Amino acid sequence: MGSGFSRSVLPCRIIARRQPALEQRDGEEIGRDPRRMTTAELIAVGHARLPLSKAVRRFCIECSGGSMDEARKCVAVDCVLWPFRMGTNPWRPPLSDDERERRAKVLEKSRRYG
Repeated sequence: MGSGFSRSVLPCRIIARRQPALEQRDGEEIGRDPRRMTTAELIAVGHARLPLSKAVRRFCIECSGGSMDEARKCVAVDCVLWPFRMGTNPWRPPLSDDERERRAKVLEKSRRYG
């Protein structure tokens, strides 16, 4: 299953929830391609729609024993996710003041007019 747990120690409700995300191939259970799953199927197995940066941040916090502080202090600098552990993309240049102001106006307008 890839989670490090054998099927026998997982509660039945977790096994049942995971079932829609698995398929049989060559006599083994493997994870389905999420690009071929519906939104409803992804939600049914416990996934929420969220930006990739937030998904990486959640993963890093989980990897750090659930501690945001430990994720910030992470020393696993060889990990491909290490630069993204704070939930931002360090390769993206900062927004200019003009662009920040333009985006704030667009956001305000969308909130006002829905």
